Amino acid sequence: MRTLSTFLILFAVLTFEPRLVWAQPESTLKAILPYLQPTSAVVVKLDMGRIAVPDGESSISPDEETSKWIDSLKREINWLADATDGKAIYLLIDLPFSDAQPISRVFFEKSTDQNQQRLADALQRFDRNAPVPLGDLLTTSLDPVSRSLDPGTYSTKSPSISTKTLPVPMDRLMSGWKLIESYPVQIVIVPPDYLWQTYEELMSELPPQLGGGPVDRLTQGFRWAAFGLDPKSMKMWATIQSSSPAAAQAFASHLPTLISSLPDLLPEAQNKKLKIMANEQAKSLKTEVVDDRILLSNEPLSDAESPSVRLANWARMLNESLFKQVLRNNFRTLALAIHNYESACGSFPPAAKFRDEDGRSGLSWRVHILPFMEQQELFSQFKLDQRWDSPHNIKLLEKMPSVFRTDSSSLDQPGSEIPEGHTTLVAPVGEGTIAGGATAVGFGKITDGTSNTIMLVEVKPEYAVPWTAPNDYEFDPKAPAEGLKIGADGKFFAAIADGSSVLIRGDLPAESIKYLFQMNDGHLVDWNQ
Repeated sequence: MRTLSTFLILFAVLTFEPRLVWAQPESTLKAILPYLQPTSAVVVKLDMGRIAVPDGESSISPDEETSKWIDSLKREINWLADATDGKAIYLLIDLPFSDAQPISRVFFEKSTDQNQQRLADALQRFDRNAPVPLGDLLTTSLDPVSRSLDPGTYSTKSPSISTKTLPVPMDRLMSGWKLIESYPVQIVIVPPDYLWQTYEELMSELPPQLGGGPVDRLTQGFRWAAFGLDPKSMKMWATIQSSSPAAAQAFASHLPTLISSLPDLLPEAQNKKLKIMANEQAKSLKTEVVDDRILLSNEPLSDAESPSVRLANWARMLNESLFKQVLRNNFRTLALAIHNYESACGSFPPAAKFRDEDGRSGLSWRVHILPFMEQQELFSQFKLDQRWDSPHNIKLLEKMPSVFRTDSSSLDQPGSEIPEGHTTLVAPVGEGTIAGGATAVGFGKITDGTSNTIMLVEVKPEYAVPWTAPNDYEFDPKAPAEGLKIGADGKFFAAIADGSSVLIRGDLPAESIKYLFQMNDGHLVDWNQ
């Protein structure tokens, strides 16, 4: 996950300082202009030869965790710069018209064959499509591999949405780009006309998550925006184009409210630190309205906080928020697959036919649910009559699907805390648990109710297990929370037997957590309190 936040943090940090740069326009977008579509809403260019994490010192030394984040960001940016030969990376974010259409398209300028293979290997570790040739570029999608990646989609001869039906807003795109060409990170946001038209037709007021107020504050106040960022100095120049001077004034007055509301759009908006940081940015934000444009800046960094610390803190907050949503989705995916397995086989995995006379299985339930997660090809490679560590099956340990991964994975150091091929997403194993007995059970055995029984949990890195092994979380009944990964908010993630993914307080009495692990103990626990 840190890899994903490395991409996003480069243009998600709202730390502005006034710096107007007048540069001679260059054809920075020439390479990908033919592949822009009417659905393209965000265009990003990362000049990997010039991007660097700040080294600035501060009067207050960063704590150990912040120092680790600074080092991690440096490693991953350096890895990307090396793997791309210092060339540019382009990211296009589209508004999809169908489930099969990629949302995020990435374009790499071709580098050496060795480095191109490094990129392919890294992307495939995260279940992403390997780059495919497209003219002088390589292209892929950051979406899961289940989403189609057809180079023909990017052809000007056969775009997914005809430019005759919906034109590409090229004039707005290039107007924004000329303002930011000198920055290592360049972002232009051009909401398609049909998007704002739909907003105006369907609603008169903005939702609370966007600050409320008349909808035309946004639709008329934000026609396009250009952001230029230098991560090393944390300097950014931002321009927002409005439809008129009046619209610019209205949107400028709405910006502080909008920014302070943005965390509510993110997963786990109760993240207090993220909310506090957004409010601080909103308070320090300065706006200058010039005719029909808004120029953004804020107070310089305090002497006590270096650019590297601020970048690391934003990266940590963004990563935590992103990973919580990823983890929640992963738990839901696993719970749904287990449900479908039970429906098809009559019991939770592994079914009786895959157990020996003592009720043990040589492979994990994680292997048995692969066909129910669109992983039939991987499942077919296993020899089900052999143990997970047999000479044949052990080779498949390195093919762990990303649904079992955690935030320790990175481009340059896969699994820095957790060994490669290991997972911390496990089932509680003990007396009365769904996965703890020698006999396969089904929903009928969960007499405490599916909404009151935990099926899966996340554990600490030291409790990680090989994903193919029939090993899980054998908890101590007297201290069942000892191995659970409890976050800064004091809660741990769990998948409930009803298929939902929830956060549960880690300070519940030990007996209550044990009861949640057990499916038929007769005790109901209110874990929401």
